[in-house]
Amino acid sequence: MGRYLVIESRDPIADPGASAAYELAGSLASNTEVTVFLTHNAVFGARASAPSSGELISTLGSATVVADDFALSQRGLAPGDLVPGVQVADIDLVVDLVVDDGRTVIWS
Repeated sequence: MGRYLVIESRDPIADPGASAAYELAGSLASNTEVTVFLTHNAVFGARASAPSSGELISTLGSATVVADDFALSQRGLAPGDLVPGVQVADIDLVVDLVVDDGRTVIWS
């Protein structure tokens, strides 16, 4: 089974449809390596103060969760605002995972 990169751009609180991507990523992560890259409004769901942040992280299971640093800065968020364990990286990570690592991309 391949490795996956799930790119999520929707706020899981404002858009209930985003939860399907998190569930898919969590399911895949039980069998293979998965990185979830949160961009645009999806970074709001990774805030420690977000009502569903604990549920979000538990749904993702063993997936690596990364928040887009540009999306964070554009929304006035800092890395310290995030749930522990959520990493911060720039868009170069996406390119590296797709080009160098050969990940299959699922964009939600």
